[in-house]
Amino acid sequence: MIILSRQKISIKTILFGSFIIILSILFAIILLFNNIYQENQMEIQRELILKNAVMHAYTLAEIKYDAVLNRDLDEEMAKEHVKEALLGEKLEDGTRTMDSNYSLGENGYFIIYSSEGEEIAHPRLEGQNVYNVTDSLDDSVYIVQEQIELAKNKGEGYYYYNWEYPNNPEKIGKKICYVKYFQPWDWVIVATTYEKDLKVYFEESKKSFLYTAILIVLIIIPLVSYIYKKITNPLFKLNRKMQHFSNNMEVPNIDCSTKIKEISEIESSFNNLSEELLAYIEELQGLNEEIENLNSENSAIIDKMNLLLDETSDILDFDNEKDFLKEVFDNLYSLIPEAYSGVLSVLEDGRVKYISSKNLDIEKLNALNLKTDEYITYNNVFTSKNTKTVKQDALSEEKNNSLNSLLSKKNESLYIPINGNNKQVGNLIFHTTGNDVFSKESFRIAVYYSKLISLFLKFEDMNEFQNNVQRQIIISLIKMMEYHDTYTKGHSQNVANLAEDFSRFLGYDKEFLNRIYWAGMVHDVGKIIIPQDILNKPGKLTYEEYELIKNHPVYSFEVLNEIDNLKDISYIVKHHHERIDGKGYPDNLKDKEIPIESKILCLVDTWDAMTRNRSYRKALSIDSAKKELIKNKNKQFDSKLVDYFLEYIKSNEPL
Repeated sequence: MIILSRQKISIKTILFGSFIIILSILFAIILLFNNIYQENQMEIQRELILKNAVMHAYTLAEIKYDAVLNRDLDEEMAKEHVKEALLGEKLEDGTRTMDSNYSLGENGYFIIYSSEGEEIAHPRLEGQNVYNVTDSLDDSVYIVQEQIELAKNKGEGYYYYNWEYPNNPEKIGKKICYVKYFQPWDWVIVATTYEKDLKVYFEESKKSFLYTAILIVLIIIPLVSYIYKKITNPLFKLNRKMQHFSNNMEVPNIDCSTKIKEISEIESSFNNLSEELLAYIEELQGLNEEIENLNSENSAIIDKMNLLLDETSDILDFDNEKDFLKEVFDNLYSLIPEAYSGVLSVLEDGRVKYISSKNLDIEKLNALNLKTDEYITYNNVFTSKNTKTVKQDALSEEKNNSLNSLLSKKNESLYIPINGNNKQVGNLIFHTTGNDVFSKESFRIAVYYSKLISLFLKFEDMNEFQNNVQRQIIISLIKMMEYHDTYTKGHSQNVANLAEDFSRFLGYDKEFLNRIYWAGMVHDVGKIIIPQDILNKPGKLTYEEYELIKNHPVYSFEVLNEIDNLKDISYIVKHHHERIDGKGYPDNLKDKEIPIESKILCLVDTWDAMTRNRSYRKALSIDSAKKELIKNKNKQFDSKLVDYFLEYIKSNEPL
């Protein structure tokens, strides 16, 4: 606790003296910065005044020039309007009245030159040629020539030179001007004035600011003297009260009453905190006992987590291994409080691929391009400060330096192997920073999740095995169908390949491609129920025979719908003979009622049928088959799909 106390020198004196010193320093700083600011503003403003004046004059010239082009004014009258606006009316002696619409200071005015140096407009020298006029202090500087060159070469700009004062030729001052070239009339428009004239305004402004600052200081000093007494007296009383409490652990009866709300609130807060602190001290031993009990309970909870392993099968519902591992990685990072950084890696295609990270640059990690045989794997969960995951000499010096830089903040590492089917799939690694180390609780959580990962991967292996069995069953069904229907041999594979490749051309994702491929493979499996003599009949089918064949999508649906993993495919197969115009079968669906997969399957099935020999006719040529597709747009086939399919066929035709 910080306690205010009296020294040999009164703290009031110190506070007041400090205030005066600080106030003086602030006052000096304000004056300094105000002077710098005023100087900068003067430099900026004096240039802007001239530039704005020239821009207004230029705009006026443009307006008058447009009036000439529109034949509202003749050119000489238009030019005179501009001169009068800038310099006033022209008198009989050739001078101008200088009753301009623009203020450029006491000795400021406009000048207009031609390219040859003729004074087109000037307060006194109008009509004269001043092309060879030089600087008043340097005869080698031809000021008019340089102004004309500046305007014509750069379009516009500032120019500085020395010139005598109009009413006192012996007095020479520095002038500043801004020039801009008006090409239509070959005018160089100039606004010029003396720098000294522009400084007058700013000097007056600086004096006003100084007087105001002094007045404010004179008002503040007595006011602050009064206020600090009102503040410090109750503060010293409060200080004694706090000091007594610090030494004796009891609140003394010292009156710190004041009309200052904030100090009263501080005293009230101190009284409340003092009482609460005394109460907390009394409860401290009880709280320590409770904390020890909570630690024991936490250990028991973590022990129970291992028992949850047998109950997790119902939550392992991820279809994608990498998504599951990323979820586990994120959960572990949130559950392990000591973890500052971490990385999830998998071994894939002979390489180490980093797929998620915390506080580590994953792009730089993947740039290491590690091979699996350069990567060190472990079988158990463990912590270490020195264990490596990359074999010695596996990396170049540059990549090794990069890896060390990425891991420069780590103190201890927690390794969690990803093991499945007697092989290592990857690693989860977390790092502490500073002096932090992983607790026993964090280690137990890591072990629990390691077992959970292994369980998930075993389920994945089991699902893969089931999928392989299912795939073999489907292939066996197709083989049986090919024996039953000689036309079907090779047709299902062709349709499946064509449907998948066309869907890839359309830009569909991997899941869609897999679904439509297997739908193509089994789309005619229901034909196995149709008598063989009807399927392979060389002549025209009777009405009854055709109606029987039309049932094969329904038979296919009923077979496939009994298999859980093929239910979605069963609906695609059921509707692959529907038509856009609603005249298809079995449900007479129309246009948008037909699944997109079924539309694609209908199109490629028909294409393969047209371009293959049948028992009752020969295959059509490619051109004839294309014409049939076009002929049946918006009847049998989706119009847009036909257009895309023709593009697809064209892109695959040999050159």
